[in-house]
Amino acid sequence: MTITSTGDMARFVQLTSDNARMRADIQRLTGELASGERSDLRSAVSGDFGALGSIERSLTTVTAYRLAADETVLLLSAGETALETVRTNMTDLSAALVVTDENAQPAQLDALGRDARARFASIVSALNVSVADRAVFAGAAIGGPALAPAEDMLDELVL
Repeated sequence: MTITSTGDMARFVQLTSDNARMRADIQRLTGELASGERSDLRSAVSGDFGALGSIERSLTTVTAYRLAADETVLLLSAGETALETVRTNMTDLSAALVVTDENAQPAQLDALGRDARARFASIVSALNVSVADRAVFAGAAIGGPALAPAEDMLDELVL
C-alpha cells in the first residue's frame, strides 16, 4: 500500500491560498451585505438578464402610474375646491335674489347687481383654475383658461 502525502511547504502554500481566497470572499460578501447589491450580477442571474429587465420595466411603469395618480389627485383636488367656490357663490347669490322683491329700492338693486357681478367674476376665476400649467376645466385645451374673462363675457351680454 502506497501512502502519498504532501510536503509541509506544499501544504503551507495550499493553506495560504485558501486563506487569501476566504478573505477575499468575506470582503466581497461584506460589501454586498452593506450595499444590498451583488458584486457579480452576471453569475447571480446565470447570464439571463430577462427577469432583471422585466423587473426594471415594471418598476418604471409603476413609477409612471404613481406619478399619473399623484397628478390626478392634485387636479381633482383643485377641481373640487373650484366647484365648492362655485357652489358657495351660487347659494349665497340665490339666497339674496330670493329675498329681493319687486318693491326693492334702486340702491338695493344696484348693490345686488354689484354683488352678482363680483360673484360671477369669482366663479369664472374658480373655473379658470390651473395646476402645474394645466387648466383643470379646459378639457383637451389644457394650455389656456377654460372660460373668457368675466368682464369680457359681461360686456358681450350688454351689447
